Amino acid sequence: MDVRAWIACAWCLASPALGAPEVFYLRGVRDQRAFTGTLELDGERFSLVRHFADGAQETWKGTARPRAGSLTLERRDTPRVRTYVYLDDPAAGERGFYRQRGVDYERAVAAAGLTDATPRVGCVLMVEDEGWGRKAITEPLGAALYGDLLRQGPYATVRVVVGRADGGARLAATLRELAADHDQLDVFLSIHTTQRDPAAWAAAVGPEAARKLRLVYSTACYGNDVAREAWERLGPQAVVTHVGENNPVIALPFLLSEWVRGRPLGESVRDGYRKTVALERLVQALPSGAKLAEAMIPARESQPVISGDAGLRIATGRAFARSVPGRQCFDARGAGALGVALETLGRGGYTLDAARLRQAPALLGALPPGLPEVLERARIVPDGLQLELRARASITLYGSLALRLEPATSVTVRTFDLERGRIDLRVRGVSGVWGGVQFTARGFELRRLPLVGWVVTVRTGAAPIPIPLGGRAPVRVSREVDALLRPGSLPLQQQK
Repeated sequence: MDVRAWIACAWCLASPALGAPEVFYLRGVRDQRAFTGTLELDGERFSLVRHFADGAQETWKGTARPRAGSLTLERRDTPRVRTYVYLDDPAAGERGFYRQRGVDYERAVAAAGLTDATPRVGCVLMVEDEGWGRKAITEPLGAALYGDLLRQGPYATVRVVVGRADGGARLAATLRELAADHDQLDVFLSIHTTQRDPAAWAAAVGPEAARKLRLVYSTACYGNDVAREAWERLGPQAVVTHVGENNPVIALPFLLSEWVRGRPLGESVRDGYRKTVALERLVQALPSGAKLAEAMIPARESQPVISGDAGLRIATGRAFARSVPGRQCFDARGAGALGVALETLGRGGYTLDAARLRQAPALLGALPPGLPEVLERARIVPDGLQLELRARASITLYGSLALRLEPATSVTVRTFDLERGRIDLRVRGVSGVWGGVQFTARGFELRRLPLVGWVVTVRTGAAPIPIPLGGRAPVRVSREVDALLRPGSLPLQQQK
């Protein structure tokens, strides 16, 4: 993983809407009859299917209305509309039950005293950026963002390992530890190039942990050449690595948010790669974007390679997954992966202060001149950034567009659509001058127009101010931009 990827991440993580259905796996009891089933959400529609132990089956259809901590289902397959509310109660054994008109109507199997045969799935996240002089920023950022996304999934345990020193030994030890009381293990690696000898790595991981491996995803540069064989020899159901130098941070928040909500692995990986390519093309098209483009790794060099089961889901083989997670964090519309990152980090109050920023001169160098000198801290909130400056800052963008930032400035991301070429920001504490006209900005909209190229529109309390930027318009990412799929290339595990 190259530190230049983090520079690109700081500017524009993003992905447009996909509209893929969400599938959640259920189990429960109805009138003393145990069942398993699935709840599929497709926009505002839902379909719920239950398979009872006695062979009976029932299907519900209707309208889904997400709420904080719950999901209201309005059945429209009955003579009159009936409403149910699925809760996500934090009490042990109480997840995934629903109430009808405020009365407990159905509970999870564990709360009914039945045998809990659900496999325990553990997850290991390893984040390293040691050796680049950026560890103070990148490792906490990766651990906070990726770790919190993974905790939204139905994992029994999520263990985070950071640092490069003795990383292989610590990773192997963590896998062996989790294998002792988990049935399956997933591994996500946000790391630099790591050479792994297949025989030595198999010995370090051990047979029990190897037998329980389900998924391995590595962002390491050249991982397809220097580490894939070692992971494949352990026999997981799927392995994902990348060719060449890799730019993972554009795709990874999107991929993880899609994975934990139940989307197939192959679709998540492929679409994440398309977003990386789209970002590269957008940056290259922007006027004055050459400096940032130079800091990015060419997307063609970070193509993902999938071995094994591309249809693998986080709940594959499980009878029950959590009831519906917070949908705001998993909504690919609007700001896309950038929205996912802001929602996740903002919930934890992630902050970058001046001391840590000074440890990342490359990141500071990518900021507009005049801003690094006065930036005290940047605090991420669920929908954007809050900047604290030691003094008012004056910066110049695109020739004669001069902006003034007040000591308290905020930026809210409303839309960040890479492939359609639209970025919409709401701002506070920003004023400026364009062509002799002074303004107080309420927001900025950057759009790609046919024949004209890029235009930024400054929204003010009066008439909007359109500012042509020029620049060539990138074409949409073709469907040929895809991951490499190697189905059936993994060794079969016995009794998996």
